[in-house]
Amino acid sequence: MENSKLLTHLRTLSKEELRDFHRWLQSPLHNRNSKLPPLFDYLRKSAPVFLGRRLKIVKVHDHLYENLAFKEIRVRQLMTEMLDQLYDFWAFRLQSQDRAAQQLLLWKELDRRGLRVYAESLQQDLGKVLDSSLYDSDSYNFQHFEYARIEHEIIFAEGQRDKEPKLQEVSDALDHFYYYQKLKFYCSSLMLARFSKIEYDFSLIKEVLQEVEQANFQHHYGIQYYHHAAKALLGEGDQHFAEMKELLQEKLLGGQEADLQPMLLVARNYCIKKLNKNERSYLAELYEIYQLEIDQGLIYVNGKIPAATYKNISTVAILLKRYDWLEGFLEENREAVEPGSYHFNLAILRFSQERYDEVVALFEKADYQEVLLNLSAKAWLLKTYYELSLKHPEKEDYADRLEAHITAFTTFLNRKRRRLPAHYLYYLNLTKFSREMIRYSRPYQFDKEQLRLILERVGDTVQIAEKGWLRRKLEALTEG
Repeated sequence: MENSKLLTHLRTLSKEELRDFHRWLQSPLHNRNSKLPPLFDYLRKSAPVFLGRRLKIVKVHDHLYENLAFKEIRVRQLMTEMLDQLYDFWAFRLQSQDRAAQQLLLWKELDRRGLRVYAESLQQDLGKVLDSSLYDSDSYNFQHFEYARIEHEIIFAEGQRDKEPKLQEVSDALDHFYYYQKLKFYCSSLMLARFSKIEYDFSLIKEVLQEVEQANFQHHYGIQYYHHAAKALLGEGDQHFAEMKELLQEKLLGGQEADLQPMLLVARNYCIKKLNKNERSYLAELYEIYQLEIDQGLIYVNGKIPAATYKNISTVAILLKRYDWLEGFLEENREAVEPGSYHFNLAILRFSQERYDEVVALFEKADYQEVLLNLSAKAWLLKTYYELSLKHPEKEDYADRLEAHITAFTTFLNRKRRRLPAHYLYYLNLTKFSREMIRYSRPYQFDKEQLRLILERVGDTVQIAEKGWLRRKLEALTEG
């Protein structure tokens, strides 16, 4: 039962959600099966991990059906029914969060029931709510279209010939909804073009871009944002990125998370695109975008920070030498990541601060289940042992540990070769060239010509992990 679909879902619930779902099951309005509340009470005692012997299906059956012979199907049917209840509970919570969507449905229902005075009153209130929105978003544009459409249908159904049927409002609202969505997904296609060979055909996109540029969308900040984003990603000038930033900071921040996250993703992608062209000034721009995400709490997914996001933020801060800031960020968010992720990023920070002994200690106590993170940690440990051997040439122990680590790393790579077809050669070349560099840089075997040849081979080889670090070390050895 521990690996059941139901328990997999229940593990995602917060304490507040567990409490509210319990209330949901106890309400006869939602649930009429008297066995579901006691089943949930029994399961809830194993939260949040939902593991243990008490969750064996026989024990659950004995708790619920004390005087009946064991039949697994009884518990299985209850589990299926509880999962359906959980889906209904989630759908209700999501709908409850969208007040405008609820009022649109209520307005239509009031009119259907002939309660037109009350429907018109609700319509006026709803119009004020929609008009007070300071930015447009997925929900904002759709709700404006729904408002205009419902108003048109009510006028048309009642045959109110003296009333204008709001067709212009319907058309305008539909255009706004369409332009926002079209530009948003067009930007996604431009971002994916860096990684994918798929060529997307976005019909009418030239016309949409031209229409948005010529028409007045002064208060439609989301449409403006994605228009500038598309222009920026198409390479039509950095001023479009500046416009994106201004809209984010002055008009769009404070909006709904679901709308802001893709907007910030586009901004980050543009910065990375510029950095790949060696425009280093965009490193500070990328840092600023991450700061906006952190300030808005947008880096969290269910209270956790994805490992890739955590690492990317750390990398940018280190490149900018914002060591004190990063120290605080890592510590403040220690509980929001896996221990291995915390130790990994702290180790990289310590490496940048040249506190190499601490790096070794951090990597040694970290347990990396994810194989690519394990590979990266071993590469950083190789660099750390090398730096320690340079810093303390009088201590042969560091040189010995470096040699032993390279040997163990190579053995690990050969053992994992079939699982790592895309990464194997990169890290194998790192160990191979590192070993050659060490060999010809020893005092009793120093050979500058051989080191120059190694540097040339490194430059000609594409598949090398930590290539920049390796080149810098070889250049330092061949200078003078």
